[in-house]
Amino acid sequence: MIELDDAKTLFSFDKDLEPVLKVPSGETVRIRTKDCFGNQLQGPEDQLSEIDWEAINPATGPIYVEGAVAGGTLKVHIVNIELDAQTSSCTGKDEGVCGDRFSDWATHFCKVEDGKVVWDERLSIPLAPMIGVIGVAPEGEPVNCGTPGKHGGNMDNTAIAAGATLY
Repeated sequence: MIELDDAKTLFSFDKDLEPVLKVPSGETVRIRTKDCFGNQLQGPEDQLSEIDWEAINPATGPIYVEGAVAGGTLKVHIVNIELDAQTSSCTGKDEGVCGDRFSDWATHFCKVEDGKVVWDERLSIPLAPMIGVIGVAPEGEPVNCGTPGKHGGNMDNTAIAAGATLY
């Protein structure tokens, strides 16, 4: 198994980016990623209103798969998804189903324990980990990681979970 850490972060899928890793077809790669906010929120002192919005929805890579060809099909199997011990839940004015109840951004930090988000001592919510951003370099111009398309991108699809195979 080859490992790649989240220090190799990209914010757009771009055919001109130099690969940070080359792997043979069929190799298993363990990838450490950043969260959707690029790990900019680590505690209550970090305000959502102050993050760098150009540094959200990151991907780790790029990874060059030996033998892959432009226009070909790349098969990726998601073996497992491991989570950090903390997560954040964020909302704000006019965001989401309760956005009308907020006048500003609100962030709540939660522990992750035993496959659940622990909101507080009374509420734990089961998790369904998924891959939010995954893709390949498009033929033409770079595409921001937050934009979904035929290249992949920010899909936020709960089906892209452990056990899923993407083509």
